[in-house]
Amino acid sequence: FGPLMKRVATFSLALPCSFPSLPSLAAVEPSPEALALVQRALDAASRDLRSPETEAVLSASIDTWRREKLPEDELAGLLKLRADSRLTSDVAGARRDLDEEVRLLVGNTDADPAELPRALLERARLKFDARDWAGCASDLRAAIDEDDALPAIERDNPYTWELLGRSDKALDA
Repeated sequence: FGPLMKRVATFSLALPCSFPSLPSLAAVEPSPEALALVQRALDAASRDLRSPETEAVLSASIDTWRREKLPEDELAGLLKLRADSRLTSDVAGARRDLDEEVRLLVGNTDADPAELPRALLERARLKFDARDWAGCASDLRAAIDEDDALPAIERDNPYTWELLGRSDKALDA
C-alpha cells in the first residue's frame, strides 16, 4: 500500500499547484479523479472502516483504478482494504477481494513482498471460518513458504502454525 500512499500524499501536496507538475511515480499516472477517490476512500476508512460509505467509495476507487489500468500492486492494496471493510457485512465479497488480491500479488515484482503472505493468511482465516479446511491449509502452507518476505516480528507466527494444525486435524476427521 506504500506506493499508493505516496501517490495520495503527492496529490494532496500538489492540490494548489497544477496537476501536470505532479512527479512521475509510474509509467501510467492516475487521473486526478482516481487520486481524489482514493483520498476519499482512505478518509472514510480512517473514520469507519466497516461503513457502507467506506465500501462504496472503495468500490468506486477500485473501478477507477481498473479502468485507468493503474499498477496492480496498488489495486491489490485497495482490494485488501475493501476486503477488510466487508468482513462483517459481506464475507463472500471479502473472499472475492482477497482472491483477486492474491492473484495480483503472485509474481508481482512491484509489490511489497510482505503483502502476499499477509493476504494468504487473511484469506486462510476466512476459509477456516467457512470450514474450507483444504483451502485454509493450502493458503497457510503458501503463507509459510513466503514467511521470509515478512518483517522479522511477523515471521514464524505461532497462530499460523496453530491454524494449520487445526485445519489438518479437521481434514483428517
